[in-house]
Amino acid sequence: ADFTNTTYQNLSFKEHVRKRINSYLGPKIPTLNEIWIIDPNTKKLNKESINYSIALFGAIDEILLNVIDHFLRTKSLRGKGKCTILKLDLKENGEIICFNDGEGIEVKKVENEDYYIPEMIFSKQFPGSNFDDDDGKVSAGMNGIGAKATNGLSTRFEIETNDLKNKLNYVQVFENGNMIKNKPVIKKIISKDPYTKISFLLDYKYFNNIEFNENMYLLLRKLIYTRLSYISAFMGSKYKIYYNNELINIESLYDLSKHVI
Repeated sequence: ADFTNTTYQNLSFKEHVRKRINSYLGPKIPTLNEIWIIDPNTKKLNKESINYSIALFGAIDEILLNVIDHFLRTKSLRGKGKCTILKLDLKENGEIICFNDGEGIEVKKVENEDYYIPEMIFSKQFPGSNFDDDDGKVSAGMNGIGAKATNGLSTRFEIETNDLKNKLNYVQVFENGNMIKNKPVIKKIISKDPYTKISFLLDYKYFNNIEFNENMYLLLRKLIYTRLSYISAFMGSKYKIYYNNELINIESLYDLSKHVI
C-alpha cells in the first residue's frame, strides 16, 4: 500500500497568526482593488484602483474597530468615560498611535492569574467582551482575536490606559510579535481623564516582505484617512475624529457625498 507523508505541526496561537495571516486578516499578498478613496490633500472622494495588502490594512483596522466598539459601548454614559474622541497618528517610520478618550481598561489582575486585564485583552488567546450573540448590541469587531493578531504581527506594541475606577495608569510594552512581554508599569493616576492609547509598529516582513518606504507611507495615509472619514460620517457630529491632529469635518453621509468628484 502507498501512504502520504503528511507532516503535522502543533503551532502556538502566535505562530499560527504569522503563518496563517489570511485566516485572521485576509490576503497578505498585495492585490489590485477598486475602492472609494478620500485624498488627504484635496479632500475629494474618488474611485481608485489601489494595489495593497488587505491583511496589512486589516491589522491597522482591528485597532480602529476596538474604538468604534467603545463608541457604541459607552454611548449611554454621561460625563467622563463616554468615548467621543478618536485620534490616529501615522508616523513616517510606520508607527501608528491610536488614542480614544473613553473609560479606560480596568487595571486589576485576572482572577486566579498573575497578569492584568489589559494584558489579557491584547496578548492572551481568545478573551474579549463581544462574545454574547444574544444580547442585541451593535458591534464592529469580534474582540476575541483581532487586536491580538495585530500585536502578534508587530515588532513593538504598547498599551497605555487610565483607569479612573481604580485610579491607576497602566503601561505595558510587547516586543517581537508578542514573544517578549515586558512587565507592566502601574502608577497612581496623574491625569483625571480616562483614555486608552495603543502604539504599534507592524513587522512588514510578515506581509509578503512588503518594504515600508515613502510610497507605502502615502498609501497607508490614503487608506487610513478614508477609513477615519467613513467612521466620522457614521458616528456623526457628537464625535471627533482626528488624523495626525487634523479634525476630519465629515459628520454625516450628506457631508461625505459633498466630497465626491
